[in-house]
Amino acid sequence: MKLNRECMNEIMLFLEKNLAYPQSMEYTEISERLYPDKKTSQGDIYYSLKKLGELGYIEVQSPAAGESAVLDITMDGHDFIKQLKDRKNFNI
Repeated sequence: MKLNRECMNEIMLFLEKNLAYPQSMEYTEISERLYPDKKTSQGDIYYSLKKLGELGYIEVQSPAAGESAVLDITMDGHDFIKQLKDRKNFNI
């Protein structure tokens, strides 16, 4: 499977804006709200979320039964978001 870095970046920016602590957000909700036009496949979104969790950018709840959810953005995740914004502002 190919890693979709643009999707990862968009997810992190979306979570910063839409994830309210202490609430969680299920993967399906992220997929539906971030890409209502289905321009990015659900497989890419879920794989990106998995990799963001492995990197330690998000805290993920993966129950034995049911859907995975994002619980929080970690400090490393906030640092990553800052780098994204700094790069975006620098390129404008």
